[in-house]
Amino acid sequence: MADPHGQTEPSPGALSARQIELMVRDLESLPTLPSSARRFAELLRGTCPPELVVEALSCDASAAARLLSLASAAGARTVRQAVDALGTDAVRSAVLSLGVFAPAEPDGGLDPVGFWRHCLAVACAAEMIAEKAHPLLEPAEAFAAGLLHDLGKLLLHVCVPKSYARAAAAAGLHQGNIAEYERSILGVDHCAAGRRLAERWRLPEAVRDAIWLHHQPVEAIPEAVASRRLIGIVSLADALAIQEGLGSSCNYSPARRGADLAARITVSETVVRDVVRRLAGLARWRGELLGLDELPSDGASRQSLWRQTIETANAELGGLDAQRREREKELRAGAEAFNCLSGFLESLSPSAGVFDVLQGAVQAASTALGLEGCDEGCVTAYAPGPDGSEVLAVRRRAGARECRTFPARRQAAQEPPPPVREMEALLEDAEPFRLWAELDSCSHLTLLCDGRWAGGLLYPSGPGPAPVRALEALGGAAEFVLELVRRRARAEVMSEQFAAASQLLAAMQESLAEARTLAAAGEMAAGAAHEINNPLAVVSGRAQLMREKARTEEERRTWQLIADQAQRISDIVTELVEVASPPAPRPGAIAPARLLEGAANAFSSSDHPQASAAQVDIRVSADVPPAWADASQIHWVVLELITNAATAAGPSPRIRLAAQPDELHEALLLTVQDNGPGMDERVLQRAYTPFFSHQPSGRRRGLGLSRAKRYVEINGGRMWIRSKAGEGTCVYVQLPAAGRRLESEGVSDGRQ
Repeated sequence: MADPHGQTEPSPGALSARQIELMVRDLESLPTLPSSARRFAELLRGTCPPELVVEALSCDASAAARLLSLASAAGARTVRQAVDALGTDAVRSAVLSLGVFAPAEPDGGLDPVGFWRHCLAVACAAEMIAEKAHPLLEPAEAFAAGLLHDLGKLLLHVCVPKSYARAAAAAGLHQGNIAEYERSILGVDHCAAGRRLAERWRLPEAVRDAIWLHHQPVEAIPEAVASRRLIGIVSLADALAIQEGLGSSCNYSPARRGADLAARITVSETVVRDVVRRLAGLARWRGELLGLDELPSDGASRQSLWRQTIETANAELGGLDAQRREREKELRAGAEAFNCLSGFLESLSPSAGVFDVLQGAVQAASTALGLEGCDEGCVTAYAPGPDGSEVLAVRRRAGARECRTFPARRQAAQEPPPPVREMEALLEDAEPFRLWAELDSCSHLTLLCDGRWAGGLLYPSGPGPAPVRALEALGGAAEFVLELVRRRARAEVMSEQFAAASQLLAAMQESLAEARTLAAAGEMAAGAAHEINNPLAVVSGRAQLMREKARTEEERRTWQLIADQAQRISDIVTELVEVASPPAPRPGAIAPARLLEGAANAFSSSDHPQASAAQVDIRVSADVPPAWADASQIHWVVLELITNAATAAGPSPRIRLAAQPDELHEALLLTVQDNGPGMDERVLQRAYTPFFSHQPSGRRRGLGLSRAKRYVEINGGRMWIRSKAGEGTCVYVQLPAAGRRLESEGVSDGRQ
């Protein structure tokens, strides 16, 4: 077993489709935990019951994925079926050759142990739900789908650890959905990346669909998708694992309600309660099979365990390798030459990409030319990328294969190629390709499909007639396969964009409902302002006149009450108009520290019942930038949030104000956190609804949060709430950073 972190991470930035393809094409397995590797080495020595071995292998995401991939040709859908299909020796070799996570300090990315616990909990929950609620589904298949549902996170963590750590840190900072930050920083989320890897490894179709679609609303998945019910079960299992706090998935957005998800896939509340009751114990027992509780806490012990695991596995593999070499000698004597064309086609899978086709063509051509096994001759296959902006190439030289990309002339990619010896005219700069492919010493076979350039094959000049005929047959097949691959690649990009758009649409439904509510309130307020204020002015004026003419104190109080309530109605209408149509902001640079201190001082000097009792803690990062917004509006927003926090926290409020940089969005992030009772999901969904208040007594009008959110949005910012019943509430306010505007603008504390 080897250290998986020795690879070089791609340059920072969003990953292109081609980089993702390169990332997964040569990846045979993903690393496991040292404790799991050591346990497998013990179990596979032949002294343990086979049932225990299968159970342990089924509980490890990396081992399960590797075995299902190797047994895909046999149609295995569970680890037990894969073990039966592969045989003992193949299973031992595959499992003992898995990489092992090297001991490292936490980097803010994926916590392997927490991730393993989360996947195990989801697998256990999916298995129980399938067993109790859907007897037509195989529980072991549901277990495998649940175990591997987040395979894309493990892939991104292993292949681009620094970039993935940034995405996880950003999700933690904003308490948001990890998929959004994966797409923003990496250009792909774990669902799409996991799907690419699952297709590459030929995992069962139901597992691939669960990896790709488990975050999609069940009702948005077409009925024609055969695994729709299994996807719903994995989604429910994921929500229950997060709800019970089992493991870590790097996802901080509010968990979906298990009851709602269960109802959508016709799972009763009784089944959900029973699953929740048994889930923690079952996940803990299966975690013990992998030795998750045996991992040492100190660095030296972890390093020692890692080294012992590597040494044990390598010793086991040494014995297996010796057996393999002996068998190869026996088989090599009776092996027959294979046909070039059939060998090329057999090397491809339904999920093959352009690089796979080119590599298969190079391999088949080298065999046909008698170059396999020798270090002489250069064979190169090339083809345009899906969008025609680059040429993808694979060469075999000195016994090694290498992949490269070269910029192409877009217009040339759509034209028939020039004469054979001038194909380099299709490139922006032909010299790098000429040197790399040794073009001057090669013959050239052009590949055409429907009159369009599909690619080409370069090989050493001077082969006999038989190899040339074999290469021509190979070229005919490669032309057709390359065109199919390009069309499928375009379809995959469209389907992934559709899935991302569908998920974004589901996330925007709540915002749309809120916008409709505010629009309706605005229309009502605008129409009512004129119609109500005039009669109210008359009522208020007459009430004040009658108060002056009153003969008794009781009459004066009555007329004063009428005048006060008329004024209150007028204030409500005015405030509604302010929410629906606030005044245009007058932005300027605002110093975060002075803003928070100014709002805190304004609250402490107010007549709020908790003004004197509230403990307000202000924390401002040293590198936080000034905000660019309307000073008076943002001062009002922060004061309103402090007031809400103090009201919710009760007689002894503790409020934390913080400001920190949000480098991902070039913005400033303000947070207002309280120690109150928090909000459940029902209250959280209605937090911005006008006139809604959750306070049991002494309630306010319920317009403060709606107005604050409007002020933040018209200043180019964003506002959201994270809260759980019994854990307090935290409100996030994201504002644009002032940046270079400070050179000509003053800095305000938020008060005018």
